[in-house]
Amino acid sequence: PVGPAADGEVEDYRVPIGRPIRATIQLTPLTSPTTVVLNWAAETGASQYNVYSSTTLAGPFPAAWTLEASGIGALTWNEPFQPVLVPRKFYVVVAFP
Repeated sequence: PVGPAADGEVEDYRVPIGRPIRATIQLTPLTSPTTVVLNWAAETGASQYNVYSSTTLAGPFPAAWTLEASGIGALTWNEPFQPVLVPRKFYVVVAFP
């Protein structure tokens, strides 16, 4: 149900929440800087994706993660990455309708 009911009460709303999906990671040859390329398959019902990153797996997702890009319509995303400065980085791709 959506919106007010006949008796004036407000009905519950259903808010779609993004869900993490599997992405493959490709690294260009390890020269400085290198490029991280994320590719993923289309998720049923998804029209856009957000990419998050973190240098650690500790901390709650997404609060402790950095939103790198939002509203991506493509199935790929990349960023320059300098492994000397940040030796390890984790990524999560989240699908949204």
